[in-house]
Amino acid sequence: MTAPILIAIIASVLLLLLLAIYAIATLLYRFALAAPKNKRITPEKDFSFPYEKIHMTSEDGISLTAYLSEAKGSHQYALLCHGYKCIPHTIAHMADCFFERGFSLLLPAARGHGESGGNYIGMGIHERKDIRDYCRMLVKRDPEAQILLFGISMGAATVMMASAEELPENVKCVIEDCGYTSVWEELSLQMKCQYHLPTFPFLYVAERVCRRRAGYTFREYSPLEAVRRTRLPILFIHGETDTFVPFAMVHPLYENAAGEKELLTVPDAEHALAEETNPALYWQAVDAFIGKHFVN
Repeated sequence: MTAPILIAIIASVLLLLLLAIYAIATLLYRFALAAPKNKRITPEKDFSFPYEKIHMTSEDGISLTAYLSEAKGSHQYALLCHGYKCIPHTIAHMADCFFERGFSLLLPAARGHGESGGNYIGMGIHERKDIRDYCRMLVKRDPEAQILLFGISMGAATVMMASAEELPENVKCVIEDCGYTSVWEELSLQMKCQYHLPTFPFLYVAERVCRRRAGYTFREYSPLEAVRRTRLPILFIHGETDTFVPFAMVHPLYENAAGEKELLTVPDAEHALAEETNPALYWQAVDAFIGKHFVN
Protein backbone atom coordinates (compact mmCIF):
# COMPACT_ATOMS: atom_id res chain seq x y z
CA MET A 1 0.00 0.00 0.00
CA THR A 2 1.45 3.32 -1.06
CA ALA A 3 1.75 6.28 1.28
CA PRO A 4 -0.87 8.43 -0.56
CA ILE A 5 -3.44 5.62 -0.37
CA LEU A 6 -2.72 5.09 3.34
CA ILE A 7 -3.10 8.82 4.00
CA ALA A 8 -6.39 8.86 2.07
CA ILE A 9 -7.72 5.93 4.12
CA ILE A 10 -6.71 7.54 7.41
CA ALA A 11 -8.27 10.85 6.34
CA SER A 12 -11.51 9.09 5.37
CA VAL A 13 -11.68 7.26 8.69
CA LEU A 14 -11.06 10.49 10.59
CA LEU A 15 -13.73 12.28 8.59
CA LEU A 16 -16.26 9.51 9.26
CA LEU A 17 -15.36 9.62 12.95
CA LEU A 18 -15.88 13.38 13.10
CA LEU A 19 -19.20 13.08 11.29
CA ALA A 20 -20.30 10.38 13.72
CA ILE A 21 -19.35 12.53 16.72
CA TYR A 22 -21.24 15.50 15.27
CA ALA A 23 -24.30 13.36 14.55
CA ILE A 24 -24.34 11.96 18.09
CA ALA A 25 -23.87 15.45 19.58
CA THR A 26 -26.75 16.77 17.46
CA LEU A 27 -28.99 13.93 18.64
CA LEU A 28 -28.02 14.72 22.23
CA TYR A 29 -29.00 18.35 21.71
CA ARG A 30 -32.33 17.38 20.16
CA PHE A 31 -33.16 14.94 22.93
CA ALA A 32 -31.96 17.04 25.87
CA LEU A 33 -32.49 20.66 24.84
CA ALA A 34 -35.01 20.86 22.02
CA ALA A 35 -38.48 21.80 23.29
CA PRO A 36 -40.40 18.64 24.29
CA LYS A 37 -42.92 17.46 21.72
CA ASN A 38 -45.64 17.39 24.35
CA LYS A 39 -44.87 20.90 25.61
CA ARG A 40 -48.32 22.12 24.51
CA ILE A 41 -50.06 19.34 26.42
CA THR A 42 -53.10 20.29 28.49
CA PRO A 43 -52.65 19.31 32.15
CA GLU A 44 -54.83 16.52 33.46
CA LYS A 45 -55.88 18.65 36.43
CA ASP A 46 -56.18 22.41 36.66
CA PHE A 47 -54.97 24.56 39.54
CA SER A 48 -57.15 24.57 42.65
CA PHE A 49 -56.86 28.36 43.01
CA PRO A 50 -58.33 31.07 40.76
CA TYR A 51 -55.91 32.50 38.22
CA GLU A 52 -55.54 34.50 35.06
CA LYS A 53 -53.10 33.93 32.23
CA ILE A 54 -50.67 36.75 31.59
CA HIS A 55 -48.37 37.13 28.64
CA MET A 56 -44.98 38.70 28.13
CA THR A 57 -42.46 38.93 25.31
CA SER A 58 -38.89 38.09 26.30
CA GLU A 59 -36.05 40.40 25.41
CA ASP A 60 -35.16 38.07 22.53
CA GLY A 61 -38.71 38.05 21.16
CA ILE A 62 -40.23 34.83 22.56
CA SER A 63 -43.87 34.89 23.65
CA LEU A 64 -44.12 33.71 27.26
CA THR A 65 -47.14 32.69 29.33
CA ALA A 66 -47.56 32.62 33.11
CA TYR A 67 -50.38 31.98 35.56
CA LEU A 68 -51.16 34.73 38.09
CA SER A 69 -53.30 34.25 41.18
CA GLU A 70 -53.73 37.25 43.45
CA ALA A 71 -54.58 36.64 47.09
CA LYS A 72 -57.02 39.24 48.38
CA GLY A 73 -55.28 42.04 50.24
CA SER A 74 -51.81 40.50 49.88
CA HIS A 75 -48.70 42.20 48.53
CA GLN A 76 -46.59 39.06 49.01
CA TYR A 77 -45.87 37.11 45.84
CA ALA A 78 -44.30 33.71 45.34
CA LEU A 79 -42.82 33.37 41.85
CA LEU A 80 -42.49 29.61 41.33
CA CYS A 81 -40.34 28.01 38.62
CA HIS A 82 -40.94 24.43 37.48
CA GLY A 83 -38.34 21.87 36.47
CA TYR A 84 -36.90 20.40 33.30
CA LYS A 85 -39.47 19.28 30.71
CA CYS A 86 -42.30 20.00 33.15
CA ILE A 87 -45.12 22.57 33.19
CA PRO A 88 -46.31 24.95 35.95
CA HIS A 89 -49.03 22.49 36.94
CA THR A 90 -46.29 20.05 37.96
CA ILE A 91 -45.63 22.19 41.03
CA ALA A 92 -49.30 22.91 41.78
CA HIS A 93 -48.96 21.36 45.24
CA MET A 94 -46.15 23.77 46.15
CA ALA A 95 -48.24 26.64 44.78
CA ASP A 96 -51.16 25.54 46.96
CA CYS A 97 -48.93 25.60 50.02
CA PHE A 98 -47.76 29.15 49.35
CA PHE A 99 -51.32 30.26 48.53
CA GLU A 100 -52.50 28.87 51.87
CA ARG A 101 -49.82 31.02 53.51
CA GLY A 102 -51.33 34.16 52.01
CA PHE A 103 -49.07 34.56 49.00
CA SER A 104 -50.22 35.67 45.60
CA LEU A 105 -48.72 33.40 42.96
CA LEU A 106 -46.97 33.73 39.62
CA LEU A 107 -46.14 30.47 37.83
CA PRO A 108 -44.33 31.04 34.53
CA ALA A 109 -44.16 28.38 31.86
CA ALA A 110 -40.48 28.39 30.94
CA ARG A 111 -39.55 29.00 27.32
CA GLY A 112 -40.05 25.80 25.33
CA HIS A 113 -42.52 24.49 27.92
CA GLY A 114 -46.28 24.57 28.37
CA GLU A 115 -48.02 27.48 26.69
CA SER A 116 -44.85 29.54 26.26
CA GLY A 117 -43.14 29.86 22.92
CA GLY A 118 -39.61 28.88 22.06
CA ASN A 119 -38.14 25.76 20.51
CA TYR A 120 -35.39 25.03 23.00
CA ILE A 121 -34.71 24.65 26.73
CA GLY A 122 -32.31 27.21 28.17
CA MET A 123 -31.48 25.30 31.39
CA GLY A 124 -31.92 28.57 33.30
CA ILE A 125 -29.29 30.53 31.35
CA HIS A 126 -31.80 32.43 29.23
CA GLU A 127 -34.73 31.91 31.59
CA ARG A 128 -33.02 33.95 34.31
CA LYS A 129 -33.70 37.12 32.35
CA ASP A 130 -37.32 36.08 31.84
CA ILE A 131 -37.66 35.83 35.63
CA ARG A 132 -36.08 39.25 36.03
CA ASP A 133 -38.66 40.67 33.63
CA TYR A 134 -41.54 38.93 35.40
CA CYS A 135 -40.39 40.55 38.65
CA ARG A 136 -40.41 43.94 36.98
CA MET A 137 -43.89 43.23 35.63
CA LEU A 138 -45.18 42.35 39.11
CA VAL A 139 -43.76 45.56 40.57
CA LYS A 140 -45.37 47.57 37.81
CA ARG A 141 -48.72 45.98 38.69
CA ASP A 142 -48.17 46.32 42.44
CA PRO A 143 -45.48 48.78 43.59
CA GLU A 144 -45.83 47.41 47.15
CA ALA A 145 -45.07 43.84 46.06
CA GLN A 146 -42.73 41.70 48.16
CA ILE A 147 -41.44 38.86 45.99
CA LEU A 148 -40.09 35.42 46.83
CA LEU A 149 -38.31 33.44 44.10
CA PHE A 150 -38.79 29.69 44.40
CA GLY A 151 -37.66 26.93 42.05
CA ILE A 152 -37.25 23.17 41.86
CA SER A 153 -34.45 21.44 39.88
CA MET A 154 -33.97 23.46 36.66
CA GLY A 155 -36.30 26.01 38.21
CA ALA A 156 -33.97 26.20 41.20
CA ALA A 157 -31.00 26.81 38.91
CA THR A 158 -33.07 29.49 37.16
CA VAL A 159 -33.90 31.43 40.32
CA MET A 160 -30.32 31.21 41.55
CA MET A 161 -29.08 32.68 38.27
CA ALA A 162 -31.87 35.28 38.30
CA SER A 163 -30.86 36.34 41.82
CA ALA A 164 -27.72 38.04 40.49
CA GLU A 165 -29.60 40.01 37.82
CA GLU A 166 -30.67 43.65 38.28
CA LEU A 167 -33.84 42.85 40.18
CA PRO A 168 -36.23 45.29 41.84
CA GLU A 169 -35.66 45.86 45.54
CA ASN A 170 -39.09 44.25 45.98
CA VAL A 171 -37.45 40.82 45.54
CA LYS A 172 -36.72 39.75 49.11
CA CYS A 173 -35.26 36.24 49.04
CA VAL A 174 -34.77 32.97 47.15
CA ILE A 175 -35.61 29.35 47.93
CA GLU A 176 -33.89 26.81 45.71
CA ASP A 177 -34.74 23.13 45.89
CA CYS A 178 -32.25 20.67 44.32
CA GLY A 179 -30.63 23.00 41.80
CA TYR A 180 -27.37 22.17 40.02
CA THR A 181 -24.04 23.97 40.24
CA SER A 182 -23.73 24.43 36.48
CA VAL A 183 -25.33 23.30 33.24
CA TRP A 184 -22.00 21.85 32.11
CA GLU A 185 -21.59 19.69 35.21
CA GLU A 186 -25.18 18.46 35.13
CA LEU A 187 -25.14 17.58 31.42
CA SER A 188 -21.73 15.93 31.79
CA LEU A 189 -23.12 13.77 34.58
CA GLN A 190 -26.22 12.78 32.62
CA MET A 191 -24.18 11.91 29.53
CA LYS A 192 -22.15 9.46 31.60
CA CYS A 193 -25.08 8.03 33.59
CA GLN A 194 -27.75 7.81 30.89
CA TYR A 195 -25.78 7.43 27.66
CA HIS A 196 -22.42 6.10 28.87
CA LEU A 197 -20.63 8.73 26.81
CA PRO A 198 -17.54 10.71 27.84
CA THR A 199 -17.66 14.47 28.18
CA PHE A 200 -14.94 14.79 25.54
CA PRO A 201 -15.62 15.09 22.70
CA PHE A 202 -19.41 14.77 22.80
CA LEU A 203 -20.42 17.52 25.24
CA TYR A 204 -17.97 19.95 23.65
CA VAL A 205 -19.51 19.38 20.22
CA ALA A 206 -23.07 19.46 21.63
CA GLU A 207 -22.22 22.84 23.16
CA ARG A 208 -21.30 24.17 19.71
CA VAL A 209 -24.56 22.81 18.31
CA CYS A 210 -26.44 24.53 21.13
CA ARG A 211 -24.67 27.81 20.50
CA ARG A 212 -25.75 27.73 16.85
CA ARG A 213 -29.31 26.61 17.45
CA ALA A 214 -30.24 28.15 20.80
CA GLY A 215 -27.77 31.01 21.15
CA TYR A 216 -26.05 30.01 24.38
CA THR A 217 -23.24 27.83 25.66
CA PHE A 218 -23.26 25.54 28.67
CA ARG A 219 -20.40 27.38 30.37
CA GLU A 220 -21.33 30.99 29.77
CA TYR A 221 -23.04 31.33 33.16
CA SER A 222 -23.91 29.14 36.13
CA PRO A 223 -25.80 29.08 39.42
CA LEU A 224 -22.45 28.77 41.22
CA GLU A 225 -21.24 32.01 39.65
CA ALA A 226 -24.55 33.72 40.39
CA VAL A 227 -24.69 32.91 44.12
CA ARG A 228 -21.22 34.39 44.49
CA ARG A 229 -22.63 37.70 43.25
CA THR A 230 -26.15 37.89 44.64
CA ARG A 231 -27.23 40.22 47.43
CA LEU A 232 -30.31 38.13 48.23
CA PRO A 233 -30.76 35.67 51.12
CA ILE A 234 -31.02 32.07 49.87
CA LEU A 235 -32.42 28.94 51.46
CA PHE A 236 -30.72 25.92 49.88
CA ILE A 237 -32.68 22.64 50.04
CA HIS A 238 -31.51 19.25 48.81
CA GLY A 239 -32.43 15.61 49.29
CA GLU A 240 -29.59 13.56 50.70
CA THR A 241 -30.22 10.61 48.35
CA ASP A 242 -30.58 12.73 45.20
CA THR A 243 -28.48 11.24 42.40
CA PHE A 244 -30.01 13.07 39.41
CA VAL A 245 -28.72 16.41 40.69
CA PRO A 246 -26.25 14.93 43.15
CA PHE A 247 -26.57 15.88 46.79
CA ALA A 248 -22.90 16.92 46.77
CA MET A 249 -23.73 19.86 44.49
CA VAL A 250 -25.53 21.76 47.26
CA HIS A 251 -22.37 22.20 49.32
CA PRO A 252 -20.36 24.40 46.91
CA LEU A 253 -23.52 26.41 46.21
CA TYR A 254 -24.11 27.04 49.90
CA GLU A 255 -20.45 27.65 50.73
CA ASN A 256 -19.99 30.15 47.90
CA ALA A 257 -23.18 32.14 48.44
CA ALA A 258 -22.21 35.72 49.18
CA GLY A 259 -25.36 36.81 50.97
CA GLU A 260 -27.31 35.55 53.95
CA LYS A 261 -27.85 31.80 53.56
CA GLU A 262 -29.41 28.75 55.15
CA LEU A 263 -29.17 25.05 54.31
CA LEU A 264 -31.73 22.28 54.71
CA THR A 265 -30.80 18.73 53.77
CA VAL A 266 -33.52 16.08 53.89
CA PRO A 267 -32.56 12.48 54.71
CA ASP A 268 -33.84 9.75 52.37
CA ALA A 269 -35.15 12.30 49.85
CA GLU A 270 -34.51 11.64 46.16
CA HIS A 271 -34.52 14.25 43.43
CA ALA A 272 -37.24 16.90 43.83
CA LEU A 273 -38.92 14.86 46.59
CA ALA A 274 -37.67 16.66 49.70
CA GLU A 275 -41.07 18.16 50.50
CA GLU A 276 -42.90 14.91 49.85
CA THR A 277 -40.43 12.92 51.94
CA ASN A 278 -40.59 15.11 55.04
CA PRO A 279 -43.16 17.90 54.70
CA ALA A 280 -42.99 18.87 58.38
CA LEU A 281 -39.23 19.43 58.27
CA TYR A 282 -39.48 21.14 54.88
CA TRP A 283 -42.14 23.69 55.78
CA GLN A 284 -40.69 24.36 59.21
CA ALA A 285 -37.52 25.55 57.49
CA VAL A 286 -39.38 27.42 54.73
CA ASP A 287 -41.74 29.18 57.14
CA ALA A 288 -38.88 30.26 59.40
CA PHE A 289 -36.93 31.57 56.42
CA ILE A 290 -39.91 33.47 55.02
CA GLY A 291 -40.66 34.94 58.43
CA LYS A 292 -37.24 36.57 58.52
CA HIS A 293 -37.57 38.32 55.19
CA PHE A 294 -41.21 39.30 54.72
CA VAL A 295 -43.15 42.05 56.47
CA ASN A 296 -46.82 41.21 57.07
